Amino acid sequence: MEEHVSPLAKDIIEGLQDIIAFNAGNEKCCTVETFALPDTKAIREETGLSQSEFANAYNIPIRTLQKWEQHVHNPDNTASAYLRTIAAMPDEVRKVQENYKNRPNA
Repeated sequence: MEEHVSPLAKDIIEGLQDIIAFNAGNEKCCTVETFALPDTKAIREETGLSQSEFANAYNIPIRTLQKWEQHVHNPDNTASAYLRTIAAMPDEVRKVQENYKNRPNA
């Protein structure tokens, strides 16, 4: 029966076996990648902006920002990179967003 299993199915089965082993305490069974989530609220507070001002300035939906700050949802990898960029260069990112919003076909 195993010769009829597709390569994708084999990869999925292997991944599930790794998850089972890891959850059973075998931390050496597989590679686990983690990344630190940016502290959205701290980044916003560092800019001195309210939630609505920050959302507007950086083109982030207000509800999304609120959910990130309340830890209801977490930013994905792309949003995390954007937030880290805002933290490092808030004025520059804000200017880029303002220029984008002011374009005729933005």
